[in-house]
Amino acid sequence: MPQRPRGSLNPVFRVGNQLSGTLRRLRDMGRREAKNEALALLRSVRITDPERVYRSFPHELSGGMCQRVCIAIALAGEPELIIADEPTTGLDVTIQAEILRLLGDLITERNAAGMLITHDLGVVADVCDRVAVMYAGRVVNVGTTVEIYREALHPYANRLVSIATSLDSGGTPREIPGRVPNPGDDLAACAFAPRCFRAEASCFDQEPPLVDRAGQVAFCHHPIGAGVVSG
Repeated sequence: MPQRPRGSLNPVFRVGNQLSGTLRRLRDMGRREAKNEALALLRSVRITDPERVYRSFPHELSGGMCQRVCIAIALAGEPELIIADEPTTGLDVTIQAEILRLLGDLITERNAAGMLITHDLGVVADVCDRVAVMYAGRVVNVGTTVEIYREALHPYANRLVSIATSLDSGGTPREIPGRVPNPGDDLAACAFAPRCFRAEASCFDQEPPLVDRAGQVAFCHHPIGAGVVSG
């Protein structure tokens, strides 16, 4: 599922052509069978008038409706894994909640797995079971959502959660100093070291080890420990 649903649909073809065409390519269906399945998919994503949407061009639909169409296209190949890339971008809060609830229900109904790519930690807390935190293209911390929010091992993940919870409680978050590296920058052995309040010389020239604490893992020389509060 793309993050810009309206921009991801071809503006010169009707929704039905795009969805039926996907079904015919992926599942070797004839035209009539593909149309019937396309309408069934549109109904499955809770579109109340699938015939109208099937005949519509993308510009005739709302952002939320376009996202439902993109979900239907994502389901066309009967996937075991559904990857959603910032699926609520550009949608208002009410529609965001509807799309996330729909996505969760479809994953459960189809016995599939889901991967959500997002910068919104509130969404992560609401819908995800496990979290992988990335920095500069590298996974730095993996654990259950509860573990990461309770006490993330990696300083970057720990600070992100601190910022998010401060905002939620109406407090003033402390920003992470420095800047995110640009693609092509020369990185330290630990890419986060130049911005990290726990960094030492080894962080810059030695690859961080894998730390496993009760199933939560992080790549870090100096992970957050029990009772340690980030500075």
